[in-house]
Order: sequence, then C-alpha cells, then structure tokens
Amino acid sequence: MTAVAKSAPSSSLRLKFVSVYVLGMFLPAVLCLTLLYWLALAPAVWRMEETEASRRLEACVRLINQASQTLQAHTTDYATWDDMYRVVDAPDAEWFKTNLTDWVPKTFNAQGILLLDRKQKAVYDYGNLAQRMGRQASEALFQQAMQRLNAAGLLSGQNAFLLVAVAPTLQT
Repeated sequence: MTAVAKSAPSSSLRLKFVSVYVLGMFLPAVLCLTLLYWLALAPAVWRMEETEASRRLEACVRLINQASQTLQAHTTDYATWDDMYRVVDAPDAEWFKTNLTDWVPKTFNAQGILLLDRKQKAVYDYGNLAQRMGRQASEALFQQAMQRLNAAGLLSGQNAFLLVAVAPTLQT
C-alpha cells in the first residue's frame, strides 16, 4: 500500500504537466485561428450589412419620394380649387368640416392640414400642424408658397418627421 501511495503523486504531476503543456499550445492556436477567422470574415459581413442597409435606405427614399409626389399633386389640386381660394379669404367652419376634416384625413391618410392667409395667419389647422411643425418651418413653407413654389418632402418637426406639401392657393 505504501508503494501505491508514492506513485500517485508522480502520475498526478505528469498529468498536470501534460495538461498545462496542451493548453499552452492549444489555447494560443485556437485564439490565433479565431482572430484570423474574425479578421477575414468581419469585413465581408460588414460589407453585406452595408449593402443591405443601403438597399433598404434606397427603398425608403423611393417610398418617401412617391408619397411626396402624391401628396404634392393633391395639395396643388386643392390649392387651385376656387372654393378653397374663397374660403381662405372668408373662413367657413362648416365648409372646412365638410370638405377637409371629414374627408381628407380618411381619404389621403393626412394627419394635418394647415391653411394660411396672406398675412400668415392660420385660417384652418387640422391636427395642430402649425405647432407640430414649429414656427420656423411654418414661416419657411409660407415664404415658399408666397413665391408660388410647390414643394413636398420630409420636414423635421418639433418631435417627429412630417411628410408635408405646400402650394399657394390660387384662383383659377
């Protein structure tokens, strides 16, 4: 029994040495291979992600442009309507309700409508659009309309991006 007790520490020491030696050789090799794999693979993955992000961004831009053009066409159509021209000069709450509030939001999914008179006073503001846009943006759009320019696109409002269109109200 004494002989068995003495050989156990020797084999235990040998096992520890072999284990440390294998880990010392194996672990750096695995780390090097992992690093090389990551360095070779990561740029390819990043390129794929950038390509996909670019593709999705282009699709979003196309959708926003299409929505802007559609909104601009409807805005221009409404702006050149003789009834609109008259109601901007002489506001009529019932006309606004019938022709704008009850119809435009449902039909065109509009979340706001703002009509300004020549003095830049809000004649009609559905959806609290003037406040959501902010004074500076409202003034810039008004100046554009006064120059008889049509425009549509994204506008950074107070707390959100807004898809807006502007057109001067003209008598046909």
